[in-house]
Amino acid sequence: MSLSALDKREVCALHGWVGRRIFQQDRHDLCEAPPELPEINDLEEDNGAGGDDADEEAVEARGSRTSARRRGIPPKKTFAVRRITQVELAAGRSELQALGGDESYARPRTRGDCRWCPVCQLVRDGAPQGVPLSCGHQIAEVIFRSRPCVFAACKFSLYLDVSETGSIILNFPHLEPGQMPVDRSCSLDLSDRGPMTLEEVAVVTNLTRERIRQVELKALIRRARPTAIAMGLGAGDAATIGGSHRVGPSADLEETGVEGAVPSDVSTILTGNGWDS
Repeated sequence: MSLSALDKREVCALHGWVGRRIFQQDRHDLCEAPPELPEINDLEEDNGAGGDDADEEAVEARGSRTSARRRGIPPKKTFAVRRITQVELAAGRSELQALGGDESYARPRTRGDCRWCPVCQLVRDGAPQGVPLSCGHQIAEVIFRSRPCVFAACKFSLYLDVSETGSIILNFPHLEPGQMPVDRSCSLDLSDRGPMTLEEVAVVTNLTRERIRQVELKALIRRARPTAIAMGLGAGDAATIGGSHRVGPSADLEETGVEGAVPSDVSTILTGNGWDS
């Protein structure tokens, strides 16, 4: 059976696989690099505008998936786990060895090792600084204490996630780790800044506001379930009690169920939990 024109797929370097008709209509061969992600402070300014038109613009600027597509930000991309052959493993080792990636390297082990430092950030950005640094850190620590964070394998990195099945999820597939926004590459940094709105969390995780709201509600219900049972109520009544709770820095990840509901970087933003200093 022959495939229709809609079923035949074409690949776009920016948007990934798309239908042939869409590929031709949207002129994907002329796609340009997507613009930078909007600043969180800009979202707060949009919220202060008045009028129906201003409200619509604010909603669009709040990081919904539709507005993200319009800004050229593609959705998350998942690489499913599959069995790797010995030939592929050998090729990967050879490539790592050629790039020098097989050698051991220093990396942060605790939150204190990677806490953001403005002086180290200046050095990272190219500003000349004396040795030792005025902040007291060593030159070798600059990469630890500046952003964007290049340690994408860290569970608090917002660049990628690893699902329970081992699949790799690229949150921003059009960016490299070093191209992430400086203030949005680490969920611990965002958690240290304090409470965030659903729109702001949606922007930094490339999810919809509705999805973040669902995750928060699920966490509140799970947190209230033990209280509902202790009061002699049914588990379903936990939704009512959950409305009086708030997920905050004192919330327990296992108790609230946030850890199992979303990747660790999102749960860190919602709960404010992270490495010990």
